[in-house]
Amino acid sequence: MDPRLERLWRQRHKQVERVKRLKLPRRPGLREALPDPSQGQAPRREVGQRRLAVILVSLLALIASVGAAFWSTRPQTLTLAAPRGEPEMVAFAERLRNVVNEAEGGELRLAVTAVDTIEEARDLLQRGAVQLAIVRSDVEPPPRARSVAYLREDVVLFLALREPPAAVLPKSESEAALPTRAVRVVGSGGDVEGKAVQGAAGEEQAEETSGQVDGEEPAAIKAESLANALRGKAVGLLAGSPSEGLLRLILAKHGLGEGAVTIVSDSWEALVEKLRRRELAALFTVEAPLGSGFVQRLAAATADPAGPRLRALDLPHAQALARRTQGVVSYDLAPGELLDRPALPEEEVGTMSVSWRLVTRSDASPQLIEALSRSIFDRRSAFADTGSMARTLKAPPYEKDAFIPIHLGTLVYINAEPKGLMELYGDYVYIGVSLVGLIASSAGYVVARVRAYAGW
Repeated sequence: MDPRLERLWRQRHKQVERVKRLKLPRRPGLREALPDPSQGQAPRREVGQRRLAVILVSLLALIASVGAAFWSTRPQTLTLAAPRGEPEMVAFAERLRNVVNEAEGGELRLAVTAVDTIEEARDLLQRGAVQLAIVRSDVEPPPRARSVAYLREDVVLFLALREPPAAVLPKSESEAALPTRAVRVVGSGGDVEGKAVQGAAGEEQAEETSGQVDGEEPAAIKAESLANALRGKAVGLLAGSPSEGLLRLILAKHGLGEGAVTIVSDSWEALVEKLRRRELAALFTVEAPLGSGFVQRLAAATADPAGPRLRALDLPHAQALARRTQGVVSYDLAPGELLDRPALPEEEVGTMSVSWRLVTRSDASPQLIEALSRSIFDRRSAFADTGSMARTLKAPPYEKDAFIPIHLGTLVYINAEPKGLMELYGDYVYIGVSLVGLIASSAGYVVARVRAYAGW
C-alpha cells in the first residue's frame, strides 16, 4: 500500500474512534432508516403494498376534488308552481321554462308544476316544496316571499246589463196644456243649462235639484246606486275563482253584508244564460284591462242589435278600500279601455286593481335569481305570444316598505353594470388554479413517500 494512503486511512480511523468515544447522537441516513432486507424485517412484498395504498389514496383525493368542482358548477334546477285556472300564467311559466332550459352554458334549469289554486302555489312555496310561485297580490303571500317580476295587472269588474228603455207614454190633454218654461238648474259647482220644465212648480223643482254637475254624482249617491243595484239580488262568479274573498270584502264595504247579496258560483255558460234572463244583477271578475278574453266573450254573448247592453259598475269606495287592503290599489278605467267598439266603459269608472307576481323565497340563491331575472327581462320578446304579458312584464321597484319586497338577486340584476372577462370567468380561474395546486402538491407528496419506502 502506498504510504500516503495508509497514513490518511489511519488518520480517518483515529477520527472515527474519537467520535465513538464521545458518544455524540448521530442522525441516521435515508438508507439506515430503512429496514435491512437481510434481517427479514420488511419484505419487498410489504413495501409494494404500502406503495399501492399511497397511490390509491392519492387517486381518491384527486377524484374527490374533481367531483366537488363539478358539483359546484353544475346547473341547478328550480321548480315553479303556476295555477292552472289561469291559462295565461301557465303559458308564461312554460315559455319561461323553455327560455331558461334552452340557454347554452346556463347555470340554471327550470321545472314547472301546475296546481289547482293560487293558495296551493303559495303553500308549496312556504313549505319549500317549490322555489318559485305565481301568486296574486290580494292573496296573502308567505312571510318570506320576495318579488322577482311583475307579470300583469288585473282590474276588479262588476259587469251588468243595461236596463231596457222605459216605454214613452203619451201626454194627457191636461199635461199638454201646461206652459213650458226653460229654467236653469243650480248645482254645487255652478249653474248649468237645464231642460224645459212644465207647470208652475217647475221652477221650484229645478231650484231644489242640486249636486249634479256635468253628469257627475257625489260618492254617496254612487254608493247608494251600487247598493241598490245589487241589494237582494244575485252576483255571478266563475266556479273555482280565487276572487270570492275580494268580492265579499267589496260588498261589505258598500253596506252589503251577509245575506244582502247572493253569490252564485257556476260555469261560464250557465252564468251568461242567467245574466241574459236577468237572474243575475252582475258578473264579478278580475281581469286584465287590455285584451281581456272574458270581457270580449261576454260582450259578444250579450250583444243586441239595438245597441250595446254591457256596462261596468262604478265602485265609489275603491280608494278607501284600497288604502285599507294590502295588495290592492285604486284604479280608474278610462273610457273604452275594456272594449273599443262599443266603448266599454263609456265614461271613466273607478275601481281597484291587483297584480300577478312571480315570487320566490328570501333564502333563494341570489346568483340563481339574478340568472333567472336576466332570462326574463333580457328576452322579453320571447313572451310576446303569451297574451298581454309582453306589454305588462316589468321588474318590481325597490321600496323598503313594499308589500312584497324585491329579491336581492333581482335587485343585483337591475343595478348591475356590464361584466368584464374576469368577472365572468374569475370563479373558474380561481377553481382551476386551486385544483392545479392541489394536484401538484398531491403528486409531490406521493413521489416523496414512494421514494422513501422504496429507497430510490
